[in-house]
Amino acid sequence: MSADRNAAMLRPFAHALYAAMNESQMLREIIRTRALEKFNKEYDVLYQFIKNEPVENGLTVRQLLLKHFENEEQLIAIEMSRPTLTIFVPRLPEDVFSAETWDTEEQIPFVALHSRHIHTPIIGDFGEYGNEFLVEAGFIPAFPVVVLRDNARVRVAQGTPRTRSAALDNEGSSFVFEFTHEYFDNSKREEETISTRQTVMGNIDPVLQRAFELFPNDAVGWQRDHIYYGLTPVNTSGRLSRDFQEHITSFRFLPQHTPEQILGFLTQYDRDPRFISFLGAPSPAPIHWTPGNYTFIVNAQVASAGALIPQFPQPFIVGPNELFEVTYQRIPWPGMGGILAFFVSEITGFRTVHRTIPLMNWNLEQYAPTMKITIFKKNENRVETRTESVVSEFAGNVGIDVGAPDWKVGLQFGASARVQRTATIQTVVTSSNLHLGTALVDFGDRIILDRTQIGSTSIWRFREHESSLFAITVKPRRVQ
Repeated sequence: MSADRNAAMLRPFAHALYAAMNESQMLREIIRTRALEKFNKEYDVLYQFIKNEPVENGLTVRQLLLKHFENEEQLIAIEMSRPTLTIFVPRLPEDVFSAETWDTEEQIPFVALHSRHIHTPIIGDFGEYGNEFLVEAGFIPAFPVVVLRDNARVRVAQGTPRTRSAALDNEGSSFVFEFTHEYFDNSKREEETISTRQTVMGNIDPVLQRAFELFPNDAVGWQRDHIYYGLTPVNTSGRLSRDFQEHITSFRFLPQHTPEQILGFLTQYDRDPRFISFLGAPSPAPIHWTPGNYTFIVNAQVASAGALIPQFPQPFIVGPNELFEVTYQRIPWPGMGGILAFFVSEITGFRTVHRTIPLMNWNLEQYAPTMKITIFKKNENRVETRTESVVSEFAGNVGIDVGAPDWKVGLQFGASARVQRTATIQTVVTSSNLHLGTALVDFGDRIILDRTQIGSTSIWRFREHESSLFAITVKPRRVQ
């Protein structure tokens, strides 16, 4: 069975790239160095950005590649039809190969063609076995390899891009590019906080620690009362602090469904990471060595004092190996005399994904005390706007009596009546996006559930909020 036509179009380039990497250690170093930059948050190298880089013997990368084409027209046709042509350096299991470990003086990787078919072409020098073979997609190379593919995170700009990114500035390119979403722009790096599941060992923000100590349960007051308004059991009024903002800090799928069921649910489109059966085995095996990630959209909504309820949409990108526990077994490739080996993978469970996804400062005068968080898996799209009216309760003890905005009087809802307001929700829905479920977070929910002390180390357990498919941790994080 042959590879798909889309991959076959790049065969001449793949053979030329392998031959050029054999000739030029400088080319190998250029690819490695550019991959480590992760301009789009993957180990991707745009051909357009390196084609004019100098290599040995006074040649450029393009001139070196051209030596291995039948004619220049063949190369020009690929350049014009595949402007986002990319060389991807995969991270292979057991540290077999990656951009970080690539010894460019000694290692000459083979070239794989990213294929949507169940077979992937690999180009190289295999001695008596030729210079190309097809491998079933369920196998993961146990040898150095780079992958040719089109880039899904950048596109050719139509006209002048609205915002230019330093990551895409390149005078040598024949095209002007833009990111398909600003999230992929690695020139705008954001500091991330890493935790272990919903449990954190060691120190946490002293304000969160103090909130737990003051209100270990919600019988007297709320932990967010202290974080946002500085309230204590003694001091029951205070002004809103803007030092904190709600964030999602962890995401995981729940074990009510098997990993195979979740894989089948998520993987529906060509650009999704592919999961196929290995030699008829019942469990699907993910291809971790080819590019492919899931894009999830967090849509947080909370009733507002204004007429329109705002959304706080935030994307986050997850690789299949971040979502699922995977074990590997190394096997020789049959029919190749044992000169090559591959990994086969088995999915054994779920993993917790750690991100820092900003939501909002929880100002109770502006926002209702309940936040609705819906998560979608992004697919290609038809967009529509849906409108509905809702009646929401607001805290009646904010911005009263003292004559100052942002001021809260009394713990929890205080003695005053709750205020009801009608507002309109206007939701932008991408109809083909996959709905994963909704979790509700209340201002009064405990953030920290308990603390365990082991010697000098504190272990903090944070609350998770669940839908039918997933669990997330939502907590305030200092932003200034």
